[in-house]
Amino acid sequence: MRYLHTADGQEATEATITDPAHWGVLMVEDTVLADADTGEPLDEADVDWATAHRPDREPAEGTRHADTVVETTVWQPEFYCTNPKAAGLTLADFLTRSGPIVHDTAAPDDPEVRAEAQRS
Repeated sequence: MRYLHTADGQEATEATITDPAHWGVLMVEDTVLADADTGEPLDEADVDWATAHRPDREPAEGTRHADTVVETTVWQPEFYCTNPKAAGLTLADFLTRSGPIVHDTAAPDDPEVRAEAQRS
């Protein structure tokens, strides 16, 4: 999304693309912290990591004991615009002005560039 812009030049956001036909989704595996008993996802900042493997240690106020959380695998959606042009979006200027980077040993088609490459 960060490389797509609206007609007025603003960076596109998920809210910009209103037609579901222009969306694609890829489910990606991620690791999150969760409550060991309930499986409820948790914020890492809410855990007192100094309590890990120390059952007798009290967590700091406002945090929870590290031994009460587990890492678990979740699947999270990543959304992509499948048809930017139909959605009224354009590529960022720097992408439309740049050419492809080709890693090739073949000489360029431009005779002047080929001659310069041979001189080097």
